[in-house]
Amino acid sequence: MGKTRAFFLSFLLPAAAGSAAVHDCDFHVDAWITDTAFQPVPRGEFKVLTGRDGRVLTTNPGGFYLNALVSADANIPNLTLVLRLPSDFIPWGNNPVHAYLNDFALPVPDDEDAIYAGDSLSFGPIHLAAGDRLYLTLHVRYFEGPVAPADLPRTYAFSATASAIGMTDAHFATLTGILKK
Repeated sequence: MGKTRAFFLSFLLPAAAGSAAVHDCDFHVDAWITDTAFQPVPRGEFKVLTGRDGRVLTTNPGGFYLNALVSADANIPNLTLVLRLPSDFIPWGNNPVHAYLNDFALPVPDDEDAIYAGDSLSFGPIHLAAGDRLYLTLHVRYFEGPVAPADLPRTYAFSATASAIGMTDAHFATLTGILKK
């Protein structure tokens, strides 16, 4: 078991987030995007700066967190949380995933409990007691490939889907990339 540390969850969910509940269930999930200082991205937009060859040099802000919060209204055995990224975003850093149960950090997720495959990250299964909150953040950045001026502006959809015992709840958040001129 790794170290645990206290972490107070006090985030505001931006109005740009949306919900897509599949079933009435005993838990609900919220998702939102922040910059790397956990601040809302102004107007939900980020700027993309490219070189003469059209390759991405940088973005402003430079990185993002996809945040997901699952709140349990009852005991939930074997909950799995799946975060989905648009294809133009990739996990960033040596430890891009952080998980907290209530106000305490869980051991650093590894390949057994946080599996990244293609455009999604699966976390779990985990047992949540009534009143528990599972908070997961995934540090991501925009890809480094070439971007044609016609590719932007573009709105990207990120999602968080929680499933357990035949119940599912999903939430999405959007971010719009614009070409910096």
